[in-house]
Amino acid sequence: MKKQLIIILSLFSFGVVVGIAVMNARDNTSDDYGPTEVIRTDNSSFVDSDNSVHLPPAPAATTHNANAGYSQALEDKLAELEARVVELEQAAASRPEAGANTQTSRVNTRDNRLSRLLTTKTLIKAGLSEELAADIVRRRNDIELRKLELRDRASREGYLGTTRYTRELTALMEEQITLREELGDDAYDQYLYANGMPNRVKVTSVMLGSVAEEAGMKDGDTVLTYGQLRVFEWSELKNATSEGELGEYVNVDILRDGQLVSLWVPRGPLGVRLGSARIAP
Repeated sequence: MKKQLIIILSLFSFGVVVGIAVMNARDNTSDDYGPTEVIRTDNSSFVDSDNSVHLPPAPAATTHNANAGYSQALEDKLAELEARVVELEQAAASRPEAGANTQTSRVNTRDNRLSRLLTTKTLIKAGLSEELAADIVRRRNDIELRKLELRDRASREGYLGTTRYTRELTALMEEQITLREELGDDAYDQYLYANGMPNRVKVTSVMLGSVAEEAGMKDGDTVLTYGQLRVFEWSELKNATSEGELGEYVNVDILRDGQLVSLWVPRGPLGVRLGSARIAP
């Protein structure tokens, strides 16, 4: 992340136009379930899931005030990136040490990323009642406070980073019900969309000779389910293909040109490149 920040700052020092051209030229699509591409319909800047920074196109106006305003906007975005670096470093410092339950960590990964966005307001925006939204936030805040208290106690008593700390932290994580479990698939889908987050898995390209091609999957398909599992992000699909018996055929529902299409594929690598999209439920 620090290397990316240095590159971005260097590009900015050589000129705004060159910096934008280089950043916009990056290909965010993934090979074999790599970092996702977030498809946006607006011109706002954002940090993608591979931590690259996208900036809006330069304004057409050529007046001094317009150029000065755009330069200030770029400086503001770089400041945001610096803050993001600090945030990621803090998150890494508080990450469960090696030895924590892998399955539990995987289940809670996206849920933890959503924690900073979870407020009564964002839940109400997704259609929940004020009472239910407040209850969910209160219970999740209680778990987060207990995690902070555990870390503080472990630090004071000298067992931070030990097997004991990992065991106690894992026990706390297992108590936490994921946001998706709290809301159910339909409400969770609405929550992601209402709060500006990607909620669909897109097939950006299908590899020749892959099981996906043989099954009839095409570029541009939107994967809705794999087996009985609704998928909202690429990692969920990747994990699903790795479960069950290798070669066992499962049903995959996809959306293609507004039509629902069902395919049968064997469990295992699909052989596709994936991206993310935000689509109204």
